[in-house]
Amino acid sequence: FKGNEPIVVTPEPYRREIWLLSTTGEIYGDTLVMEDRFNNLGYWGSMNDHACWNFKVEEPGDYSVWLDYSCGSQEGANTFAIDVAGQRVIEEVDSTGDWETYRIKPVGEVTLAEGLNRLTIRPFMKLDGYLMDLKSIALKPERE
Repeated sequence: FKGNEPIVVTPEPYRREIWLLSTTGEIYGDTLVMEDRFNNLGYWGSMNDHACWNFKVEEPGDYSVWLDYSCGSQEGANTFAIDVAGQRVIEEVDSTGDWETYRIKPVGEVTLAEGLNRLTIRPFMKLDGYLMDLKSIALKPERE
């Protein structure tokens, strides 16, 4: 897709957070597209729609999973699944009021081993309207 160039994502040098941007993942499905205005993945209208990222973990351990997304108030209470390292996070998409208002929200935790990993996000149950507009997924190391 125009504006989308999949890469292997590496952690930020200081905070060691891993930012999976809409512009750096792989896009699959019937309706999912890269939208230029907000650099987001939008029109998640099919159960076949999904996005994947390859990334390196340099610090093994527990990571919190955060989404930067928007969702219109007219959409149903849709659910997504994130699969990574043999683990699944399932969460309902909360409305942000409209499609132009983005929110950064923690959605779960995963344990990651050092090395190359792959994360996939997709609708989990039958969709009522569109799932969300997604700008990024952040994996933030849990600090002791």
